Amino acid sequence: MANCCNIYVACLRLNNNNVSIGFNIDSIEEAKALLQKIVMPFTERNEEGGQFLHFTDPDGTGLYFIKPKW
Repeated sequence: MANCCNIYVACLRLNNNNVSIGFNIDSIEEAKALLQKIVMPFTERNEEGGQFLHFTDPDGTGLYFIKPKW
């Protein structure tokens, strides 16, 4: 997992004033395996811009990994 992530953080303030923090990754499969290993619930989403894994931290902050298609 150490090599799967390029640290590029995107913070988005959503309409409901919540913050979501995203991390660009190189391998969606490695990120998924890490979340499963630490028993972190997540949802997977595929869109035009890339593949996403959405999860939350213990405080409820929305986090996601993204493997962009570019």
